[in-house]
Amino acid sequence: MTTRPPQQYAILGRIERNMALVPRSRRPPIADTALVKALASDMDAQPGVADLSPFRERLPSQAQLVAQALAGAPPTLLQRQYLARVGPALTELARTAGALAATANALSPANGLNAFNQLGVESSAPELVGGVALVGAQPAVHRLAVQQLANPQRNLSLLLGRATPTRLVAGSHRLIVRDATGSTTLAVQIDPSDTHEIALGELVRALNSLNGSVVASLLFPTEGTVQAVAAGRSPGRAAAFELADAPDSGAIVAWSGLGNVERAASDAALVLDGISVTLPNNQVDLQAGAVQVELKAPTAGQEVLLTVGPDRPAVLRAVELLAGALGAMAGALEAAADVLLPAFVAEFRARNCLPWLPASA
Repeated sequence: MTTRPPQQYAILGRIERNMALVPRSRRPPIADTALVKALASDMDAQPGVADLSPFRERLPSQAQLVAQALAGAPPTLLQRQYLARVGPALTELARTAGALAATANALSPANGLNAFNQLGVESSAPELVGGVALVGAQPAVHRLAVQQLANPQRNLSLLLGRATPTRLVAGSHRLIVRDATGSTTLAVQIDPSDTHEIALGELVRALNSLNGSVVASLLFPTEGTVQAVAAGRSPGRAAAFELADAPDSGAIVAWSGLGNVERAASDAALVLDGISVTLPNNQVDLQAGAVQVELKAPTAGQEVLLTVGPDRPAVLRAVELLAGALGAMAGALEAAADVLLPAFVAEFRARNCLPWLPASA
């Protein structure tokens, strides 16, 4: 029977008594390196404790054995560490796999709405004429030449000094606004101390109070000058308007010059597939609205070719998305290779799905 040296009994007894006095909730964790170091230092310092070998070879002390046993994490901690590593890895792998499946579906022949079946509009001069194909569009080729765009009317007042006192007679000035819906009379109040900027501001405010076919605002071409501008809310000749002073009720329109038309309202004029067309706006509907064309600028006699056919940009975008999704899944699989079955990774490599995955995975 082997007996322990008295020093060992004394040290172990002291440790047991001290630990018994510490509540469990306050005891240090098992893998506390400070406790292990203190234990090893205390026991190795006792004479005769470390040298117990009958073969004159130095064996590990009990403190060293304890330290070695406690150096590893407890099984529950190992489990938590494993789950903390595996959970996010598999979640990311599932997410990237789902994104890959969705992008692949956009190119799949089994999907009736895949990118290859989508139609688009290709213009020979997209800076002049553009278009989009909607549901129900059919492959076709259209030719058109834009002679002029539809524009809203624009009236511009005289250029006046901002701080210059107005020479208008103080009081109420009435003006008439005429458009396709009829005529409306507005009143503008002018005070003796009003400047040009204030008087024009009152005129602009009165026009905007209609909330109708005319939109007005102030312009400041230079720091000391001001102008009023009145524009039609919509393009087309049908949206033309007229500003005039009411009889015997002031002269604010004549004084400001806002009745002068800088740009007349106009309809769009074009030749579409050999037929002259006039439109109140710059939108052309083809194929019963399934193809919508936007007129951006006159073509100056140039004929623009519009081709309704396979949407090549949509196919290119779908392929780019597929390549990106495949790369993302490859990255997720590489990052999780250490927690996946080797056969799982090998299957992907055998199918040549991820040929760039490191062989060590």
